[in-house]
Amino acid sequence: AFITGDTTDLAAMSEEGCVFCRSTIDDATKLHKDGGWANPWTQKITNIEYIPPGKGKEYCGVKMVVISDKSTSVEGNGRIVEEDSNTKTLLIALRRIDEDWVIGGVAVE
Repeated sequence: AFITGDTTDLAAMSEEGCVFCRSTIDDATKLHKDGGWANPWTQKITNIEYIPPGKGKEYCGVKMVVISDKSTSVEGNGRIVEEDSNTKTLLIALRRIDEDWVIGGVAVE
């Protein structure tokens, strides 16, 4: 979404109440609307863990470590913004609706 400005797939896999997803969609849309973009960068996902839903709960979880290389984006005014490489743990809440998995929420540790 940040590279191309196309948030269609992200929106399709996100529940309306996912604050993280909405924020990501809004940020990517604004970046491109203002004439900016993000350059491609490499991410590696490790330590993927499935967390089954608790009794009577409809959401399961996926916990993973995301290692991101250094990245750059360009704002509409031409200013280059550099992001240092980083490692973050993501916890994603998922549920099945019909034949699709949707994201209900994301927490970043």
